[in-house]
Amino acid sequence: TVSNGSTAIDRITDGQDNTYTALGRHDRSFLGHVTLTSQYNFPSNTWEVLPYNTIEHNRISGASFDSSAYQLTLPAGTYFFDCYHKSHNSNDANLRLYDPDSNSEVFQGMMAYGGSNPPLWLTTELTFTEERTLELQMKVNSSTSWGAGVLRDSDISTTNDPYGNAFYVEQIDTA
Repeated sequence: TVSNGSTAIDRITDGQDNTYTALGRHDRSFLGHVTLTSQYNFPSNTWEVLPYNTIEHNRISGASFDSSAYQLTLPAGTYFFDCYHKSHNSNDANLRLYDPDSNSEVFQGMMAYGGSNPPLWLTTELTFTEERTLELQMKVNSSTSWGAGVLRDSDISTTNDPYGNAFYVEQIDTA
């Protein structure tokens, strides 16, 4: 049994029967959003880095985020990725994690056709034996000036900046 305050569990397993014995992984997490109220241009059939320009938190020891290149650098370890992105007027679209240092695709997320608003998810668990720099990228079939989605609060008012999309990473184990 693992306990954290007043919560106790016997074990948590995933679909591959991996057992997790720690609670509170959010204490070792990174969360970035896209905060825009204007357009973000995406050409057709080209992988483009997504503009995650607002970091809500970075609680992963040794991790850093380059806000001008939109790159997340993670130390060696095992990570759970749960990323969501939605563009507008892009037709077919695809999402991936990319390592600019090795010029290689790390993991490809889902492809979607949603007409004007394809919702894209990238959910996986990855282990890195050394430090990795990652970008969240998208490729669209039809060029769009709304590659980061339509983010506005003119129709429904908000008290905070509207967020589009989520770049979420949890550190599960250190190497």
